[in-house]
Amino acid sequence: MTIRSPALAASCAIASQIASAKSAQAQEMEALAQRLKRFGVHAAAARRVAVYHFVIAPDAVIPGLGRPGALRNAQDQLHLVVALTGGAIAKSAGGLRVRTPLSACDRFEALAKPLIAAHMVAFEREDL
Repeated sequence: MTIRSPALAASCAIASQIASAKSAQAQEMEALAQRLKRFGVHAAAARRVAVYHFVIAPDAVIPGLGRPGALRNAQDQLHLVVALTGGAIAKSAGGLRVRTPLSACDRFEALAKPLIAAHMVAFEREDL
């Protein structure tokens, strides 16, 4: 029969708690590293953008999105499509500049097909 002193038992309990705390901290650090890696991949993808240049007259109209036969203001339609695809729009010299992540270009082009056909004047790709 082994007899332990209360001090030795307490130090063993503390050592066990420290080991489990270090294990939990290591797991948290590993989870954080994985999240940072995923964020890095997302940030790299968001840096690649397509830039569409449009010149749209203030009174221009095009077929409305999702409403066959209905006409809608072309600039309002462009703002709607940009909002739906996660892009950004800005006024530039003589027109509007739309920046869309490359991952959303197919969706943007599908929704903005009438706008692209009638009002797009330039296209470029950028890596920020």
